[in-house]
Amino acid sequence: RWPVPVEALSQALRDPVLQRLMAATFLSFAGFSAMWSTFGLWGAVRFDWGPKAIGFVMALTGVAAALSQGMLSGYAARRIGEVRTIVVGLGVTAVFLLAQSVSPWAWLATILMIVAVIGHTMSQPASSSLISQAAPPDQQGATLGANNAASAAARVLGPVLAGFAFSGLGPWAPFVLAALGILPAAWLAWRGGLALARRKAQSA
Repeated sequence: RWPVPVEALSQALRDPVLQRLMAATFLSFAGFSAMWSTFGLWGAVRFDWGPKAIGFVMALTGVAAALSQGMLSGYAARRIGEVRTIVVGLGVTAVFLLAQSVSPWAWLATILMIVAVIGHTMSQPASSSLISQAAPPDQQGATLGANNAASAAARVLGPVLAGFAFSGLGPWAPFVLAALGILPAAWLAWRGGLALARRKAQSA
């Protein structure tokens, strides 16, 4: 018998709703971790940032992430719904990462980075909520664990691809790679949310 997380992942991959939602998790975290893994190198090459400057920017993004996940995500979900919260959050992240890759000024790059982080963290609680709703009632915890495993795998793959992109194409490439992963994640989350809504309507 497979361990519970592996069995839950296997079952989730056979569910069309969870397929989309967990693929969105994987792509969004792969993209975002690709950017983060090379952020320090990018800052050093692009703006001659040293450890203090990079640490300062990362501290700002940490505060922004905490406020976004703790306050903004819940407010957005109540106002526009969980699916739109995910799509808006990931869409903002992708667009602002693309803009950051070509930013000519350090101060602008910092602002773009903060907004991108806000968008990504805003989407995460709503994504977990949808996955919990889509999971079988007796397997919600195991399904969320499988989703966390998918995000952990994405955090391994993303930096590997980012390293090749940074060294092979240039400092801008991991940001473009991140956006190319996050944009389809937003689409998959949208499709998964629609499928979940149809399932709920049919069972009502």
